[in-house]
This record gives sequence, C-alpha cells and structure tokens, in this order.
Amino acid sequence: MKYLVLLAILVQIASARALKITRSMSKSPKSPKTPKTPKSPKSSPKKETDPMLQFLSHNDSLIVFGEEMLRHSANVNGNLEVDVTIHMIEADFILSKAAVTLTGVLANAEIHMYGQDPINFGGFNQTSPTYAIKTKKQEALIIGTNTGTSNILSYNGYPGRLNELNQKIFDTVLNSVVTKQEKKRYITKGRKLEFLPDTYIPIPPFWVRDSPLVVTHDDDVTYISSPFTMSISSKYVIPTPERFQGAYYGKPITAAQAYEWIVYDAFGNADTFYSII
Repeated sequence: MKYLVLLAILVQIASARALKITRSMSKSPKSPKTPKTPKSPKSSPKKETDPMLQFLSHNDSLIVFGEEMLRHSANVNGNLEVDVTIHMIEADFILSKAAVTLTGVLANAEIHMYGQDPINFGGFNQTSPTYAIKTKKQEALIIGTNTGTSNILSYNGYPGRLNELNQKIFDTVLNSVVTKQEKKRYITKGRKLEFLPDTYIPIPPFWVRDSPLVVTHDDDVTYISSPFTMSISSKYVIPTPERFQGAYYGKPITAAQAYEWIVYDAFGNADTFYSII
C-alpha cells in the first residue's frame, strides 16, 4: 500500500502547486462554435499539457510504483528494501538481473522497468507508456534470503496478482487523484473499465516484446488483463541461465494510464469501442 499512500500525498502537493493554477487559467472565453466532428479519445489536446498526467508519468512516481509492484507480487513478511531501475533500452532490460541480497537482517530486492507502447484499446491508443517489469518471484525471494539458520522473509499468503494491483491503483486514482467533478463525470457518464484475471505467457523473451495488455470490450464495459510470466528457480529442471532464474515478469497498469481512462478515454464515441466488440 506504500505506493497508494504516497501517490495520494504527492498528488495533493502537486495539485496545490500546479493543477489548480493551470485549470483556472484554462477557463478563457470560448471561441465561436464550429460544427463538431466525431473524435476518438486520443484527439483531446488536453492530455499533452495536463499537469497531473505529467506528474503521474514522472520517474519519481514510477519508482514508487515499481516498489509497490514488487511488494504486492512478492507478498512476504520481513524487512524488505527495494531498488528500482528504469531502463531506456530494451536489451538492457532483457539482460538485467533482478537480484536479491542480504545485509544482516535486511533483504534487498531489485526490480527493473522498461517503458513500452501505450495501451491499444482497438480504436485508439493512450499516450502513457506501459511498463514491463522484472523482479524476483515470491519463492525465489524467500529462498534467496535463507541464511541457513533462518528465513529473513516468509510467506504472507499467495503471490499478489496483477489484476488486484490494477484495481487498487485504479480506485486510488478515482478516489484520491481526480477532482470531484471528474469522478462524478466518470461514474455517471464514463465507460467502465474492469480488470480480468492475469494472462499467463509461457515464454519470457516473447513476453517482453510481443505481449501487450489484453483488451476486450462488451456493450458497456472495457476489460483489461495484464500479461505475466515466470522463470524456474533451478537450472536443473529446464536449462536456464542463472541471471534469469526465479524471475517474475508482469505488466500492470500505471496511475497515469488509470488517470487517462477516467478523465479522457472513457468518453470516446461509442463507435470507437463498438467497432471492435
């Protein structure tokens, strides 16, 4: 929950300093009306200058997001510190090692992130990138922090699922980030977004490049399923290089993507969605 709490606090600060000022300045006299033409959500010019969307897309926000992603997926008890690395080059991300180390009774785990294409909703794309994430899976974290006499980390139930994290992030943005007016507009007029169980992708290298978030639609709701995969924790079952053993890969939604949907994308023309149902 650290990410969700910090997100709410940081948003309040950002709002006080920039968001209210920008929005008050945007209320200029309207120009003469011209005939409207159908637009898809991506055509809105506000996204490019929206200070809240820029704030949620900043590396500082993404680092806190990466920390929460690791803690959620691992779901362990114990003293765990998280190091986040955001990669700009795909090859660096693929070859990165999500190590886990011990310093006394403190466990240190690494998580690697790589920005990819935005979510493709069929009729349009978002502007905020999707982040591929690599870390250690629950089993590997616990094995890697076993001192021989005790476990620094222990199980706290099943590993966290991405659809659960997606829902928490979405609810936090809806209830603590957007304005009351934006929340009311989404609830009363917006197309709803729901999160289906995660989609397992069997081959990690293909997952990195060729497995976007899975998007489907029905008449009233758009659904997202996050892809994920894991590598084995032993080189003896299936030959696996040491640096790739015990890894967990996933693609959750970010707060920026949830914000885009709630404030902008949920109000596209019906044809944008119906054409691909």
